[in-house]
Amino acid sequence: MTEPWKTCTKCNQTKPIENYYRTGEGDKQHSSCEACYEVQVARNKKPVRPYSKHCDICDRKEDELLGFLVKDKDRGEICRGCYYVLSSLEPRLHLLPNILTYLEKF
Repeated sequence: MTEPWKTCTKCNQTKPIENYYRTGEGDKQHSSCEACYEVQVARNKKPVRPYSKHCDICDRKEDELLGFLVKDKDRGEICRGCYYVLSSLEPRLHLLPNILTYLEKF
């Protein structure tokens, strides 16, 4: 008796059915072989950066920090308060000197 074969949808190679992970739905296998599946999983993993649980701006310790992106660049992790301030200021950064002058008056 010959074992069943299947063609991978990623690499288009025909391999024995044992080279495919099961989907958890009975006897069904993934459409891509184990090797292609592992490459896809590795590609989808996000890099892990050190997690300090301290806001990068005010250094307050928080249980939940938010990632802040400016022009699609990661700017670190900040607390909700600093996130709100930065989100409000980002489109008005050119006014920052005027805002600081105003705040220093009081």
